[in-house]
Formats: sequence, structure tokens, C-alpha cells
Amino acid sequence: MFRDWLISFNKSSNETKRQRLNGTNPLQPDNAFCLRDTVKAEETRGEVAQLNQKQGFFFNNWQLTMAVSHWVLTSVLFLLPFTTQVSAQQPGCSVSDSKPSVNENNPPGYVVATIHTEPDFTVTIAPYSPDGSFFAVVGSELQLTQSVDYEENTLLLVTLICENSVGQVSAPPNTQPSQRITTTTLFQDTKVNATIVAHEDVIASDADLDIIYYELTTEVAGTDGYFAIKGVNNPEIYLQKTLDYEKFNLTTLVLYARDRPMDSPELTNTATATINVHIEQADTKPPWFKPCSFINTEKSICISSGYTGTVNIYEISTKPLVLQPGPIYAVDPDYLLNEKIVYSIVGGDANEVFSVDADTGNLTMNKAATSLDPYVLQVMATQVNNIQKYAVARVDIKVTSKNNHPPYFKTKIYNGTVFVGLAPKSFVFQAENPSTPLMITAEDDDFPGTVNPGIEYYIKNSTDFIATKDGLILTNVMLESPKTVTIEAVGKDTVSMQEASTVIVVEVLPATGVTPSDKIHTAQDMAILGGTLAALLLIALIFLGVLIYKQYGEPVKRLIRKKSMETKVSSYPVLKPGLRLLAAPELFTFGSLKSLAVGLL
Repeated sequence: MFRDWLISFNKSSNETKRQRLNGTNPLQPDNAFCLRDTVKAEETRGEVAQLNQKQGFFFNNWQLTMAVSHWVLTSVLFLLPFTTQVSAQQPGCSVSDSKPSVNENNPPGYVVATIHTEPDFTVTIAPYSPDGSFFAVVGSELQLTQSVDYEENTLLLVTLICENSVGQVSAPPNTQPSQRITTTTLFQDTKVNATIVAHEDVIASDADLDIIYYELTTEVAGTDGYFAIKGVNNPEIYLQKTLDYEKFNLTTLVLYARDRPMDSPELTNTATATINVHIEQADTKPPWFKPCSFINTEKSICISSGYTGTVNIYEISTKPLVLQPGPIYAVDPDYLLNEKIVYSIVGGDANEVFSVDADTGNLTMNKAATSLDPYVLQVMATQVNNIQKYAVARVDIKVTSKNNHPPYFKTKIYNGTVFVGLAPKSFVFQAENPSTPLMITAEDDDFPGTVNPGIEYYIKNSTDFIATKDGLILTNVMLESPKTVTIEAVGKDTVSMQEASTVIVVEVLPATGVTPSDKIHTAQDMAILGGTLAALLLIALIFLGVLIYKQYGEPVKRLIRKKSMETKVSSYPVLKPGLRLLAAPELFTFGSLKSLAVGLL
């Protein structure tokens, strides 16, 4: 037979009081706790510690000699990851997994852990478990009684009591479980080494005056290494690594306090504290011009490629300029803060031809451009609350002669064919002439012969095909099945930025339709063939030169020598009779002396 006792300790009178509850539980004062004892209980003098969650951990020093021993398993349950940490193991009871996990929205009856008990031992859920209603012991299994939702509960705590009704076992001191949950909020730009939870807020006390050993763990994947304690005997928690709001904004830390070292084989009493850390976004990043490309895996730096536009010489546009790839626009990457951004031109516009709207970023003209020289503007986006948070984008403006006619396609619909199974970059051929590659052409009446060399082509609504700048249509992937594909092709004037579009209907034919005589070569095949032919032509020219040299080499040499002699003779001075020769002797050969003698006669 069991009886419930209310044990209280009067600190002012230093008296301990025991009250039998007789099945009813009166309101317990802060300095009391409830024990279940047999009819005969032996009390030893000790001090009852108060359970005051604002003061940190506690241990009590009640010692009872009972016919029923209570062995406490303190379990901490987290969702995503869903983890149970058992704080003690005792002969007679154990669990299969000290850190089980479960996803949210689980069905009722989900098995959290398997409980192993020795004969005459039973396990029940402690009535003081904060989240005991979520659990049930069914046979040898600890099960969840209801579905759990991560948005509502990220941490569940359950305590198991192991009871042995055979033989007297002394319950060791300090077995009363101690749990504490603390919540703290940090800004993303908190300095490394800053104290997150002060020493006095998480220090544990022990009535036995044992040395307390601390360990800090994290229960959220990907948040390891950000927080640490000052030492194994110092529970002060500090920031060890710079926070990143984009990686996580909430984590849960569990601080363990033990009266034995972690590797001690002795029975260890453990208290735990759970610290929920919320991270708030701080103003850490300058504005980003859009669109932009990330240059690092953390996606913390985004670089814009700038903007381009066109104006006509001697004309003032009354509307905001149309720019590519879009209007000037910057955002605050600290999106929860979303600070206001203003725009200004800070370079490249010495004559103040352009202006930018401070609020919208629209680029307009103050006066006409008087030369065809391009403008390279520098536009700055600045946060109103902090001018040191800024970014600069490049805006290239081309000045052109007036364009009176936009480009256009004479052919509204092009028809092409291609076979299944061809390698990427294979030609699409004309449907009416299967041996001729399909080429689209846009015309422009502003140019002689309607040929605008500044028009480039691209495919707008398909990734299976591409267009070269010259208008050839190629496959971009290996087509796997016969089908009919309708795509839109665009011809764009790269100077005026005007566009024209047309439709291409491509019939993808079965591979069986390809015969050896109709073999289709890709652009790569044609390039290889051209290179081979060029090499053969070079070899043929070299061979022809060798043959000519062998056939006509000697006559050519004699002709060259003869011309050389005639040049030398004609360059010698002719002396008149009676004149003296003053030139150096070594300048004359035997032949030249003979000629000279003849001239003097």
C-alpha cells in the first residue's frame, strides 16, 4: 500500500514537515515537493531544495529508505530533429535509443523508444512531466499519443519513473529531475565572443557540494559550432562564430550539468537547461541592384551586370528611357528591414544630359545628346537610414542616328525538320528542302538592301533549340521522341533595341527516317571538315612550290646573278683620260680593272 506525503522545509525555523495527503493533493508551497512512500518510511536529516525555475538548476538532499525505489529517466524531446536525451541509466531499466527522432505530423501511436525492464520493474510517466500528456507507455514502448506540429511545439519534455517493488533499494540522493527552459534573442550582427547567457543565469547548484561538469549541445541541424561554454566548469554561453540569418534564425541549445565527469563509470546525476535562441535580422548588407548574380555559395554577395540603353542624337526623350535587362532598381537584401533606398547619378554625366528619379530610379533626359559618343553613367543606390550602405551600378547609353523603321520578318512562319537522337548543336533543316539548314532573317528598311548587321537572334520560349547570331536554328539537347514543336524566335536590333518576332514550327522525325544518303552533319562536323580541307590545301601549296623550285631553280639563280653583275658594273665610276684613280684597291676585282683599262684607252 502506498501513501502520498507532502514534504516541506521551513527555512526560518529550520524545520522539516511531512504531511500525509490521503489521496488528495493540496496546493503545494514553493518550498515543498511530493513523495510517494510506503507505510513505514525512514527519514534522514537533510535540506529540501526549492524548485524555483528563475534560480537555475537544483538538487535536493532528501534521503529515503523505501521499499519502492524511484529511478528517473529525464527525456528531452525535440521536433525536426526530434531528439530524446536520457540523463541517467540505472540497473533494471533502460531505453533502446537515447536520441530518437520523428518528423512532425506523425500519426498517434508513433514509437519514440523501446523500454527494457528487468523482472519486477515497471516504468510509468512521471506526473510532473511538463509534456507528459503527449506520451504513453504501452507495454515496452514509449509512444506519442497525438500528432506533433513543429510550428506549435519544438521541444517536449518527459520523465519516466522506474519502480521496483521487490527488495529494498536505497535511492541515491539528487535524483529529483531538474529542468529549465530559457529563451534569448540575438541580433544577426552580434559580435563574436559576446556573452549570450550569463554565468549566473545557468549555474547549477548541488547540495552535496560536488564539482559540477557542464556540456553544451545543439539540437538543430546545421547550427553546430556557433555557441560554446567558457569551460567544462563554467557554463557561461558565448557566441563562437558569426551568425547568418539566411542560414537559420532559431536554434535550441541543451546545457547538461553533471556531478561526475562525462567519462565517469559511476552513477551520474544530471540536470539540464534548454535555451531557445531566436535570431533577428540586422542591417548588415548594402543594397543590391536587380537583376544580379550570386558569386558565393552562401548567397551573401550579389553582383549586377549593369544596364544598357539607346538615345537618338539631337532628340530628347520625354519618357523614362527603356533599359536592358530592365529599369534601374535596387533592393535592401535585409528583406525584413527593407530600408528605403534613393538613387543618384555620381559619375559619367559631366554635361548633365541625364537625371535619375531619387525614389523610382527612372532615367530621363534633361537635354539632347549632341555627339555620337556613348555615355557611361554611374548610378548609386543608398539607404536613407545609413548613407554608408550603398551600391553603384554602371549604365551604358549608346547615341545613334534616328531609327525610323523597326526590324520585321517577311516570313511569318518558318517550317523545319530534325531527327530524334541527334547530338546537341545539330542543324534544323528546312521542311521544304531537307538538305538546307533553316535560317531566319529579319529585315530593316533603315538599311540598304534591308540588311541590318546589328540584328541578332534568339529563341524566346524553348530551351530545346537555340538560334545563332546569324539566324541558324540548332538543337540544344538530344531530342528523344517524335513531336511537333512550335517556338518563337526574336530578331533584336542591338543598337535601337527594337525587336521583331516570328514563329518556327519544327517537326521532330523518328530516327528511322535517316538514311546513309541523307546523313545530317552537325555544325561541329562542318567545322572539322573545313579545318581538314584547309590543312590539305596548305600541304598541296607547299608541294607545288617544291616542284617549281626543282624545275626552274637553276635558271632563276643564273638570272638573278646576271642581274646582280649588271647592277655592280653600272655602279662603278667611269674615269676620263688624265684623271687619277683615288679609290681603294680592294674595291676592285680583276674584271673591274680590265673594264677600267679598256675605258682609259
